[in-house]
Amino acid sequence: MSTDRLELRPLRLEDEQSFRRAVNEFKPDTPDWTFAFHFDDGVDFSEYVQRPR
Repeated sequence: MSTDRLELRPLRLEDEQSFRRAVNEFKPDTPDWTFAFHFDDGVDFSEYVQRPR
């Protein structure tokens, strides 16, 4: 039995690099689906993190 756990939590500012890397990993997937809802590469990451959910 595995002891690995998945923890879901809100994004933090220090997640930016890994978040952007994950978004880029999902871009070429077919069919296209949104990994990061309403994320725009041109938006400041701190603004995205602070958006109401």
